[in-house]
Order: sequence, then structure tokens, then C-alpha cells
Amino acid sequence: MDNGNSRSRFLLVQPFHVPDDSRYYDRKMSGTKEESLMTNEMVKHHLAHVDWEFNKGTLATYGD
Repeated sequence: MDNGNSRSRFLLVQPFHVPDDSRYYDRKMSGTKEESLMTNEMVKHHLAHVDWEFNKGTLATYGD
């Protein structure tokens, strides 16, 4: 279906995340989508001309 928008749209979904106060959490999921995407430096040139969003996934049912 052509809606007149030639840009692709991606939704990048992480499978899960642990609580922000977890002792095993080495980075926080707050901030911009670029900060949340762990591989941003490696893929940012691929995403430059794409509309994309990032979803941190569901809260893990295990942890501390």
C-alpha cells in the first residue's frame, strides 16, 4: 500500500529489560532512543534515512 511516504519505518524491540535498580544492570534504559539502543554507533548510518522507534521490551520475570 502506497501512502505517499517513501521512508521505511522500523520498530526495534528488545526481548526484555531488568529493573533500573537491578545490581546486574550495567546501563539504564532512560534517555533518547539512540542512547537506549546498545548498538547505535554501529547501525546509526543504516538508520539515518529510516523512521524508527525503540521498545525496551517487557520487564523480566527474574532478577534480584
